[in-house]
Amino acid sequence: MANKQMNQLSTISEVAASDLMLIYDISEAGSEKAKSILYSDFESSIKTISEGDSFITITDAGTGQITGDIDGNPWIEINAGYMDFGDLTNYKAELYLDIDNSYAQLYADGYFVEVNKGSGHITIKTDNGNDIVLTSIASGPSLKCAVDNQIGLYLDGVGAVNTQTLGGTGGSEERLKVDQVANTIESIIAGTAEMQVSAGGVDVVNALTAGTIDASVLGLLERSSDPTEPTEGEAVIWMSDGSGKGDDGDVMIASKAGGVTNYGTLFDHSTGAAW
Repeated sequence: MANKQMNQLSTISEVAASDLMLIYDISEAGSEKAKSILYSDFESSIKTISEGDSFITITDAGTGQITGDIDGNPWIEINAGYMDFGDLTNYKAELYLDIDNSYAQLYADGYFVEVNKGSGHITIKTDNGNDIVLTSIASGPSLKCAVDNQIGLYLDGVGAVNTQTLGGTGGSEERLKVDQVANTIESIIAGTAEMQVSAGGVDVVNALTAGTIDASVLGLLERSSDPTEPTEGEAVIWMSDGSGKGDDGDVMIASKAGGVTNYGTLFDHSTGAAW
């Protein structure tokens, strides 16, 4: 076969794995430096780009993958469904993107910002339990703010609840709760409602456990039923509308001592003087 220039050779549009490529082997000591290599072997050899202890490797395991090391430590991983960048050994700083699940996280040694469309939330968190969680799902949005692993602020619109809580959301925490559905404001101490403000007035449920209430004027709204019986060592005062104990307009009092609850009339409306 006569010698030909490269531009005189026939061209092909695709290279098969079994095709041969011309290689000039510079390491060959003899004169026969022109050699051939299968394209599949050549392709495998160029999938890793390296310099010292740093390299990038491209593999194809059905979905494809790119990995990269710097000074022997993994710093990059790209797959068909996700990408991971940063310190992938000690996780001092990392950016993780999950394409399939619409998820992203920026992480820095215990601190992270997380965006997760799948569960409908955005989270900002520190390693000492301080975090903010914003949730937006089909049943409604919510916002939680925690300090030292204790819920400090909770705005809840899930399931049309529409409550705002300052302080813990349950258990023995002290908190103030605003309920826009029930139209109430509650002051809660040690898990028990101490005072409730509603359209019907102010209901002091258990405020006498410690201290007193000082006011220049104390207003009472008449009740259509008797209040809950006081517990041992407590007393309650209320205005009757005549439906329960007392007549309409009477101001009643009840107390419990020695396991016995007694009640009486503080003010008998029928015998009072005209205003």
